Amino acid sequence: MGVKERKQKEFQKREDKIIKMAILLFRKNHPSLVSMDTLAKKLEIGRGTLYLHFKSKDDLMAKIVVDFYRTLREKMQAIDVNLDPAREIRSAIRTYIEHCLDDKTLYQVVKKCSESIVVNNLPPETIQEMEFERKERLVFLESIYKNAKKQNLIEEAPPFVYVGASWGMLSGAIDILLDGHFKEEILDAKQYMELVETIFFRGLFKK
Repeated sequence: MGVKERKQKEFQKREDKIIKMAILLFRKNHPSLVSMDTLAKKLEIGRGTLYLHFKSKDDLMAKIVVDFYRTLREKMQAIDVNLDPAREIRSAIRTYIEHCLDDKTLYQVVKKCSESIVVNNLPPETIQEMEFERKERLVFLESIYKNAKKQNLIEEAPPFVYVGASWGMLSGAIDILLDGHFKEEILDAKQYMELVETIFFRGLFKK
């Protein structure tokens, strides 16, 4: 391995450590309460080193959000393209649910970061990366609903009406499960999400 490659590997390794520590701190406290100074001290690195990787805390939060949704998109794009539209939609929905619930605290960190990011504080390349991930995710979801429409499985409506409604319903159901509002009433998360799926699919497809 050459000097350049070794330095790049070390840089990426340090960046991964920064992200992991940030997620750990954001789990314990809201991102607004965690400063870049605190993060640097926890990592035992200088502020200058930290800012070599991220231009601001907003840039760091955006990276956490982008990584989360990139992984989700890659999982969804790995769904068998030969499935019939109904099964493809079911697989996409279950992939989304499983991705969010596999690491519940990470999901909550991502949500807090998404709500806290000040876009004006982001460098152009980070904004471009966020927009790219959003576009790719929506293109994939739109294709699923267009396939279902071709098979006359769903009612007539613009694809993004379905995409938006579906995303809102499912993310809302997950938030209810994780925010603790029903922690004494909903004791079986699996049973709860299975019921959510049943209600969702019954309402989605034509009778």
